[in-house]
Amino acid sequence: MTLRDLLQHRRAVRRYAGMPIDPDTVRECLRLAQLAPSSSNMQLYAFYHVTDKAVLAQLAAACLGQTSATTAQQMVVFVTR
Repeated sequence: MTLRDLLQHRRAVRRYAGMPIDPDTVRECLRLAQLAPSSSNMQLYAFYHVTDKAVLAQLAAACLGQTSATTAQQMVVFVTR
């Protein structure tokens, strides 16, 4: 599958199923994302893998209670500096 195929067939997820996602898989994806180049290798970003239920609830509230946020078992928060 090409990038074009992926982009043309992408779908927004509005509600997550209760099926668990392996946290190690998420961490590996984040590790690989860190390999992406940045301007002058400044890497002016950070990301946080959130799995704590209390923090997820706070994030869902910050997302105005959107279903995708309230049904997520994990979130990755990207922060730029």
